[in-house]
Amino acid sequence: MAVDVKVVLAGVGGQGAVLAGYVLAASAIKEGLSVRTYGDMGMSRRGGSVSSFVNIFDKEGTSATAVGTADLLVGLEPIEAVRYCKYLKEDGIVVVNSYLILPSTVGKKDRAELSEVENLLEFLKKNFKKTIVFDANKIACEINSLTTNIVMLGAAFSTGKIPVSTETFKQTLRDSFAPEIAEMNIEAFERGYDECNRK
Repeated sequence: MAVDVKVVLAGVGGQGAVLAGYVLAASAIKEGLSVRTYGDMGMSRRGGSVSSFVNIFDKEGTSATAVGTADLLVGLEPIEAVRYCKYLKEDGIVVVNSYLILPSTVGKKDRAELSEVENLLEFLKKNFKKTIVFDANKIACEINSLTTNIVMLGAAFSTGKIPVSTETFKQTLRDSFAPEIAEMNIEAFERGYDECNRK
């Protein structure tokens, strides 16, 4: 069966969306798959909107991720998940962190409305049948607050949509970081996977 999976990671600057996309792409390459990645880092300073698009495929010529073509949205933050959900297919899967970070690009008059996180999450649930919501920040803070991105990737792997083995992903973490950092991220990955595998 041909592999052609489009993943969108969306968050705010400082959450590690781009790094998560890099590690995911490196894992796919390790399994002999082809990858096309690109992102929007124009506001990548802490608090600005950041995204990473990772297309994983086994044949050349997969198209870029256009509106309505992504299989999986990993929302590191609810506002950014809503902002980028337009890229999902109708039957796409959303995995979203319920912890709200108001981006610096949000104007003062919109802050009160956007801070109603339940409205954002309900919008996603209403529009996408498979929406997994959990507090990734809470889990990350029990390990290291900088691991939210990897907790979220663990959750994304639990959907079965990512065509890479969990063991390959963990080995990529070991190959990418110093041993103590790698093990911390492996714990974060496993915690995210286990949390959402039950949902």
